[in-house]
Amino acid sequence: MSIPWPLPERMVLKATPKVLRGGGTLIALILIGLLILASSGPEPWTPLVILAVAAAFALAALRLMMLFGLWGGMKLYPDEFEFRRLFFRVRAKWTSCSEFTLIESLMAPAARCTTDDGRTIAVPDHYEFNREELTELLNRFRARAMGGVT
Repeated sequence: MSIPWPLPERMVLKATPKVLRGGGTLIALILIGLLILASSGPEPWTPLVILAVAAAFALAALRLMMLFGLWGGMKLYPDEFEFRRLFFRVRAKWTSCSEFTLIESLMAPAARCTTDDGRTIAVPDHYEFNREELTELLNRFRARAMGGVT
């Protein structure tokens, strides 16, 4: 998806199925392998197998919640932005944030900024845009709120 021009007054970014990639998928595959390996032994329901099954189900539940939007989308307003991470809501004013910088790691969120009170806000990359586009979009909304032209 490309960044709209001109920038809309407000925007809602929805979580996309690409959240099933990356670290969580790798961990799920490792847990499945561990489950297969542990269950092929002489005593199939050892504590290791039970732990692997519980961890695999917990990870699968979190991934499904992200996939179906229960993890939350991101809302970009003229004066602030917010996004949800399961039970937590992150909200900040554009004017209180530093410029968003791209995070290069595939296992980390896409962009981050630092607020006036010293908090670091890391924005996840499971929205409709790739990392570079998301960082640019956030910086354009911030520039407009700061009085710049986008």
